[in-house]
Amino acid sequence: MISECAIRIQDKVFTCKVTVVWVKEDLSEDPLSWNLGLWFKMPEDSEEEFETAVHTVRSDMKEND
Repeated sequence: MISECAIRIQDKVFTCKVTVVWVKEDLSEDPLSWNLGLWFKMPEDSEEEFETAVHTVRSDMKEND
């Protein structure tokens, strides 16, 4: 099932379509948790800006480890 989605990265909001591609129950956590994979379909005119924003956030997270 494809749904409408909005993702906020810092001060920018990206609208897209999203669908769940896999789900896994994690029995090793207490309380139990669910892991899932998402597929995002961005409008073509937003793809590059979204990828850059994600890369920036990931780089910032690595620096703060």
